[in-house]
Amino acid sequence: MNKLTMETVKAVYEAYLASCGYSRATMASRLYGAKVFFAFIRNQYGEIDFRDLGRREIEAYMEYLRNRVSAKTGAMYARGTRRMFSTALTQVFRSLYQAGLILANPMRDVELRPAGGKSRRPMFTEEEMNAFLDNIDASTGVGLKERACFELLYSSGLRVGELCRLAIGDVDFDAGRILIREAKWGKERL
Repeated sequence: MNKLTMETVKAVYEAYLASCGYSRATMASRLYGAKVFFAFIRNQYGEIDFRDLGRREIEAYMEYLRNRVSAKTGAMYARGTRRMFSTALTQVFRSLYQAGLILANPMRDVELRPAGGKSRRPMFTEEEMNAFLDNIDASTGVGLKERACFELLYSSGLRVGELCRLAIGDVDFDAGRILIREAKWGKERL
């Protein structure tokens, strides 16, 4: 039986993500999470057959994530960041299992819930949001655009990516509706 190499695993995982219908941003995030895992494996174990990876190696990786400092912020990884890496790891092994390249999924018995951190992001109160919006200088074209974008995000629950893809033709001013193209899972919504 041929060795299950990192290159094969990458290709299987990319095909798995594409088959799931994720957005480009989600795919990029998951692929980055897998890239970090692959780098850890290569640094710790060399060019290993992925069928030889088990609970011990996965737990070592999870410990690595708990102690890793972000190059961007200089702080320990936030809980959500560790969750993103954990999700990518789970999907890597799920893709291998579904492709029949491994007989058992080593992630099955591993507890992945990231410890520490807050369970929810803090949210602005209505007063804080109003103060934030009132501090945007709408007397300039850029300020007016920023104010409109933040007002729309706050009032509609749009995702930032959806706002960025919004075209003027997608807005029905008379009906007070917006057509969101390429929303989550590639669907359109009003």
